[in-house]
Amino acid sequence: MAGDGRSKAYLCGRLYATLHALRILGTGSSELARTGNLDKASGNPRTELRRHLQSAGEHLDEAARKDTKRADAAAEVFRAIPDLIPPGGLPGGGFANGASADFATGWSDQLSEYKKKFPSLLE
Repeated sequence: MAGDGRSKAYLCGRLYATLHALRILGTGSSELARTGNLDKASGNPRTELRRHLQSAGEHLDEAARKDTKRADAAAEVFRAIPDLIPPGGLPGGGFANGASADFATGWSDQLSEYKKKFPSLLE
């Protein structure tokens, strides 16, 4: 679990982007980037992130069945998950104001990192 001084909202945003990338690697698409879904995840991180965490293993398996490049990328993304869980676990309440901006920044930072690392797989 993370303990690097980043806010819980920032870590949750990074976790949500990680789950989005993993879903794309496994299924070829993801609805998690839609504005309404981002708002739901920021508004109730424990419920929304847990729901997507439950299917992370399935997306890893789906990626492994496609090709080695996709399987390797998915394994790397999957291994990042524990470091993105905030200390004390996923928060139950929603993020407001500045914390909501931290969530969005975490999402954007993590997604940009994955797109640079795996451009042909996440575009």
